[in-house]
Amino acid sequence: MRSYDTVILGSGFFSFGYALNSESCLIVERTQLADPNFSGTFNGFHAANGESSPLFDFFTENGLIKGTSVNAPLAESALCAYTVPYKPEILLGTDCVSVSQNGLRYDITLFNSEGFSTVSAKHVINARPPSDRRSLNLLCRGVANIQALPYSDKFSLSVSPAFYPEESILTFRFNSETDVNSAKREVLTYLRQNAPLAGFAPIR
Repeated sequence: MRSYDTVILGSGFFSFGYALNSESCLIVERTQLADPNFSGTFNGFHAANGESSPLFDFFTENGLIKGTSVNAPLAESALCAYTVPYKPEILLGTDCVSVSQNGLRYDITLFNSEGFSTVSAKHVINARPPSDRRSLNLLCRGVANIQALPYSDKFSLSVSPAFYPEESILTFRFNSETDVNSAKREVLTYLRQNAPLAGFAPIR
């Protein structure tokens, strides 16, 4: 069984900043991307301090941060470029099945394409987003005219600026009684019918 000082569940701005300043740290990410939620994790990190400060500085110096926005399309490549020299330990496409206390340490059971495995750690940090998200962000090209979009009882809608001036972020916040998967399908239908009215085109 491999042993670490810290195991971090979920990648993100904090996770990489912490790992790169730790001698014994493993990041476990359930998706195949180094950080699929980088923009979201950065939005909560306006004050650059602690372990993540050098990473914040790297993004700032390379023009990837403007105000409270991060250049999302380049975030993945930039994050990899920054972390490669440090050779951090990260397991992609790996889910955490269970965490159990074993004396003063924790046993973490993991599952990926190679099957089940168990690692041990003194500390476990859960940096994963909630599995049942109540919102969906969509990057769009064009300035969205929210007044042109009709009301929906499934979600509320707000618009905020993205990294580039010609892009916007549409945030759909689902009502508590709305099933998230059906709400996402509702959003796709909603956009197909109404995006031209607001003068924007969804990018992703």
